[in-house]
Amino acid sequence: MMPQMFIVLDEIAGRLGREKAIEIVEFSLPYIAGKEQQLRDALQAGDWETAARHAHKAISSVRLFGSVKLEALLRQIKDGDSGLDAGEVQQALSAEFAQVEASVHSWLAANAGE
Repeated sequence: MMPQMFIVLDEIAGRLGREKAIEIVEFSLPYIAGKEQQLRDALQAGDWETAARHAHKAISSVRLFGSVKLEALLRQIKDGDSGLDAGEVQQALSAEFAQVEASVHSWLAANAGE
């Protein structure tokens, strides 16, 4: 079964052309990594308000990759879900961002030579 992320990225490539889609994805990767670090820093500092702002800004970029789980986690942070534990959130964010990054690199590798 093809990951949801591949379906979304293939759809973007179909609309914009493969080269343009690859360019957009490669351009957005450092931005996503930066948002992950900003979220991590805010959560480590216990600054949920700043974390919520960073989560809000990251949602649209994450949507580009079709990561439903990461988007849902970011929405929880943005909405200030009072039941969240900072340590658990950091672990979940790390795991989801790592999964997104690995999937994106897989998609790029599969599409770079086409």
